[in-house]
Amino acid sequence: MVRSVCFSQVDERVSLEVRLKALTFASFIAMFLDNASAATAYGREAVTLAETAGEQGKQLLPLALAALASGARVAMDFPTAFAIQERFIAWARESGDTFNLGMSLLAQGGIAIELGFYEEALILLDESLGWRGRRVMPFGPHTLSIAWAIWRAARGTTHKP
Repeated sequence: MVRSVCFSQVDERVSLEVRLKALTFASFIAMFLDNASAATAYGREAVTLAETAGEQGKQLLPLALAALASGARVAMDFPTAFAIQERFIAWARESGDTFNLGMSLLAQGGIAIELGFYEEALILLDESLGWRGRRVMPFGPHTLSIAWAIWRAARGTTHKP
């Protein structure tokens, strides 16, 4: 059984960044445990915290959006997850954050497939795979094999190009 924790009741002396990261990673853990309501609640709280925290919150908002998107994905609300990921991808492109750009393109490719946007999925996944040569994808072969599996599913093929 997964217990829910209300991070808004945490000691205010804990920094905004620590609180927001705690919410985000709690959302990710809830997603991995297939707990859509907890993942979504943590994501919403992270976004609210970031949006109301002024300039520092703006810098942390993308991480909070990733948490909210994870809740939408596990709830199988793919249109919402797609829209949130679009915001995250735009931020990653603008900020030059290549690590998160590569990861978000991979995630968005999977969401596009769930929505039946196969051509868009191919574009996203092709770009995501391009980041592997730049050594910004942290999970190496594991990430690459996931990307290839999604790419093959989108193309309806069983072999690599």
